[in-house]
Amino acid sequence: MICAVCEKGKLKKGSIREVMFGVDLGEFPALVCSNCKESFTDEETTRRIQQIARKKKLWGLGRTTKIAKAGNSMMVRIPKPIASFLRLKIGQETFIHPEKDKLVIEAK
Repeated sequence: MICAVCEKGKLKKGSIREVMFGVDLGEFPALVCSNCKESFTDEETTRRIQQIARKKKLWGLGRTTKIAKAGNSMMVRIPKPIASFLRLKIGQETFIHPEKDKLVIEAK
């Protein structure tokens, strides 16, 4: 079977390691493209991945937020589910830095 993404490689049975928000969900069977390495899981495997993500409280964790103004600075509001997942506390010291086109906030 030819890859639907790159239209060049062949799909072969293999396995993938699934990671969501930096949390390892495990290794799963998949068809993997020999050219672009895109992977495809069947319906049952996809459901298993979703169940594990839900159990680890990762499913639906991503959120959209707006940048607000605070004096001469900008402020990012961290939604409560994300703050709870990361165990962030008000007044906690963090380290903030750019990484290509991302803003990274690391808890200390």
